[in-house]
Amino acid sequence: MRLEERKTVIVLGGDQEQGARIATALGISGMNVVIPFAGDSTCVNKVISDIEANGGIAIALFTDIHELSHLEALCNTTTRAFGKVDAVVCSLTWPDVMIPAVPAKFETLTIMIRMRELLRQLVLPPDSDRCS
Repeated sequence: MRLEERKTVIVLGGDQEQGARIATALGISGMNVVIPFAGDSTCVNKVISDIEANGGIAIALFTDIHELSHLEALCNTTTRAFGKVDAVVCSLTWPDVMIPAVPAKFETLTIMIRMRELLRQLVLPPDSDRCS
């Protein structure tokens, strides 16, 4: 199966604990998996290795999810690599998404809204009629 024919998913938090298990399961099931990470690459490299050892396809991209330019690069790179993004899974642990004085749930929601808007811009031209 060609890369473009497979579903593509970005797994936020895919380098840690539950997110790593989700990313691995999706990769083994035949999806292209993209895992953004911001820290040490040891954990994400293990997840990528596990996916590839079981016949899956995965890439890791250094991404500070708090920076809009990094989110844009994540979406653009994923689209260039695989032709599309079919889903974004959020499995972030609370300390990963917290910034001072901002509740973690709000920060996670903000990140997901930004990702949604960026992906919509990649898929739909600005002048298109959209029902949403």
